Amino acid sequence: MELVRCPICGLKQMKSGDSRCDMCKKGIFVEPFGIDITADFSRIESGRNYGTDPAKIYREFCKSLKWDWYQLYLFGEGQPLFATKADTERALDVWFVFHYNTSLSPAVLDRTEDSVVFVLNGGETIIEKRTDKSDVSFTSDRLIFVHDTIGENGYKFYGIYGYVGADRDMRQYRRTKDSYPIV
Repeated sequence: MELVRCPICGLKQMKSGDSRCDMCKKGIFVEPFGIDITADFSRIESGRNYGTDPAKIYREFCKSLKWDWYQLYLFGEGQPLFATKADTERALDVWFVFHYNTSLSPAVLDRTEDSVVFVLNGGETIIEKRTDKSDVSFTSDRLIFVHDTIGENGYKFYGIYGYVGADRDMRQYRRTKDSYPIV
C-alpha cells in the first residue's frame, strides 16, 4: 500500500488506489497548492477556475469589479453562498453552487426536505428546486459559479443566466452570456 498526495486538496496522504483523501470525502475542502488565486479578477470568463473559497473569490471581485462589499458575509462557511443584486451595477445576483445533480432523476425530485440544483445540457440550463417558498420572488439574472470536483477542484464560472420561469417549486435559468462585465 503506497501513500500518495490527494489530487483534490494536495495536502493529505491517501492510499494510491483511492480517488480522494478522507478530508475531501467528507467535503472539508481547503485551498489546494495547485490553484493559483492570483488569476485576473478584472474580467470573468466561462470555464475558468477562480479558486476553492467563495469568500476569497467574492472579495477579489469586490476589489476589482466593485461588487457589493456589504454582502461578503454571505459567502462564509455555513452561509447560503448567494447574494442578491450584488454585481457592479447592482442588477445581477451572485451564486456559488456547491452541490448539484446532472439529471432530473425522480429519486432526487421526490426529496422534499432539501433544496436541489440541477445543472443540465452541459451547463446551458440550471434548475433550482426550492423547499422554502419564502423567496419565490427572486427572478433576477444570476452570475453563477459551480464547484467542480471532477477536474481541477474549485469554482468555475459557468456564465450569466437569465430567469426563464418557475413551475411549482422549481425555477429555471438559461445561460445568456459567457463573460462579465458585459461589453
